[in-house]
Amino acid sequence: MTEPAPEATSPAFALAASGRGRAIGIAAVILMLGNLSTSALGFTRQAVIAHVFHTASTDAWFAASIVPQMFYDLTIGAAISAALIPTFTEIFERDGREALGRTLGSVLVLAWLALGLVVVVLILSAGPFMHLLLHAYPQYHNVVAESVDVVRVLLPSLVFLGTSAVLLSALYSMKRFTAPAFATTFYHLGIILGAILLARPLGVLALPVGA
Repeated sequence: MTEPAPEATSPAFALAASGRGRAIGIAAVILMLGNLSTSALGFTRQAVIAHVFHTASTDAWFAASIVPQMFYDLTIGAAISAALIPTFTEIFERDGREALGRTLGSVLVLAWLALGLVVVVLILSAGPFMHLLLHAYPQYHNVVAESVDVVRVLLPSLVFLGTSAVLLSALYSMKRFTAPAFATTFYHLGIILGAILLARPLGVLALPVGA
């Protein structure tokens, strides 16, 4: 009969295992609270937008918001789970915090260059692009012109979303979960504050400014 390894039955091993279990439990609670707050503020955001703006303006906002979300999902969003978090985790565990910082800086520069180019191209071609995109959505045909203005203001947020995604990936790799868990909460909060504070001077453009 095989005897268990001495270290597996030692008090130090049990304490370490207990510490890991406690850390996992805390992380799970933080992520759960983040999801709950995101859901609550997401619902609040929709209610505030519906209360502050008329239907045509909200249609323009929802139509315009398709664009940055689509390009985010196709670029940075797709890369996070597939490449960034595993790569950052490996670098952090193997080479330490300084090496991760250097890699993070390089990735951020590349992300800014790529996303900046995408934003410039989309802003310049926003008119025909929105006409083409919304052709398949009859409910948005009457707000195409307004959605072009909204999307031009909203598109720079793609750079901030990309920056946030890269930074949050680094935090995940270091097993720091609080900021990533509540990141979307603050995104919703920005839109809510924009709608409440800037709707009068800016109209529907308050929403992309808040975003």
